[in-house]
Parts: sequence; C-alpha cells; structure tokens
Amino acid sequence: MSTTAVITPYDPETERRRNELAVREEKAVSRFREEMRKGRLKCVKLPVGEYSRTDLSTSSLTMNTGSMDLVRSAAEAMGYSATVLEHGKVTLSHPDGSLINISKTKKGKIALSSPKRNATTARMIVREYTAMQTYDHFKSRGMAVHAKRTHLGEITIEAHAGNRKMVVTDIREDGVAVIDVSGVKGKGCQEIINGITKAIGGEQIDTTRKNDYFLNCEEEGGIHVQNKP
Repeated sequence: MSTTAVITPYDPETERRRNELAVREEKAVSRFREEMRKGRLKCVKLPVGEYSRTDLSTSSLTMNTGSMDLVRSAAEAMGYSATVLEHGKVTLSHPDGSLINISKTKKGKIALSSPKRNATTARMIVREYTAMQTYDHFKSRGMAVHAKRTHLGEITIEAHAGNRKMVVTDIREDGVAVIDVSGVKGKGCQEIINGITKAIGGEQIDTTRKNDYFLNCEEEGGIHVQNKP
C-alpha cells in the first residue's frame, strides 16, 4: 500500500465548535453528578436538568460543499422528494415519514437539519452524497469501479486501473471517507487523494504515507488510464 487518508465532507469550523461544546457538556455533566452526590450526602434536593445550558443541537449538520443540487440528488437517489421553499431552502420528504431541511449558511455551506432533532437521517444523506461523488469521480477517470454496502451500513468503493493500481474508499456511516491507495509510487498517491477531496468538496484531515510513496517512479502524475471504447 502507498498512502491512506481520511476526508471529511463536513465543515471543519462547525465540527470544531461542536467538539468544543461536547467537551464543555461532558464537564458540566461531571460537575452536576458531583453536586448530586454531595447533595445526597446532605439530603439536599437539586433541580434536575439545570446543570447545563449548552445546546449541542446534533440535529443540524453543516457540510463543506456549497452545492445544493448535488446534496439534493443524493437524497433523491435514496427516495426523497424535494420541495423548494422561499429563500432557496429545500425540504426533503421520504415515504417513511422522514423530513430533512436543506439551506445555505452565510458562508455558502450546505446545512441539513431534522425537525425531529435527530441527525441520523441527515448523516445517511451525507454518506450517500460522499459515495456518489467518489463513484462518479472514479468513473470520469475511466477506472473500473465496483461499489458494495456492508451490513454495518458502510459503503466500500473499489476503483482499478491496470493490474496493480487500486483505490479502496470506505465511506463510514457518517459520510467520512477513508481512502487507501495501493500500487502507486511517489506523489501520484497524493494527486489521487486530492482529486477525491475536490470531488467530495471536503477536507483531508489525516494522511499516512506507506513505503511506496517514498520510492522514485516514472509515473509521478497519478493514475492514467485509457477510457473504454
């Protein structure tokens, strides 16, 4: 193997703030539990539910992409119907009763929210979006592509070019892509990863170089294949 990388489709600034809120929430819970313990020892009744003012709002997700159409297409592939509202907002409805609202933030990023304050369905749409963009990217480069869904809800996409060069992309339930490039030496690995990152409209958050990356190779420009006739 040459290189592995992790690409997130989410807005990194929003995710950083969410992580910071989660840390503060956990600290607040710990303080509350300690106050409850001391209160029980003193037989003092404490108001349950007032230990934290932090609103994690996990029903809202912000993606790094600004393409409403691509996210909408991914949802429609899952059976959602789209209704366009005022100010460019879109409501997605599914036969099973699921509702997802899509809008743009002030910075032009795509935000998905659930009226039921449950981010699970929204993350499923993000996962489908990542899979579709990755699959179409490989196909556009003339690669042989095979996709499958695992029993855990993840999607694996394998792309081949020749006998040795292969890119395996595991798309997690939350839509984050884990990429493993093999059979490519030198900077060609990073060029492949950059292409997938651009297709997703995401951000690369982790990279691990394997031995092949540091070997000299005439084929430094990445995967080059002939389109099928």
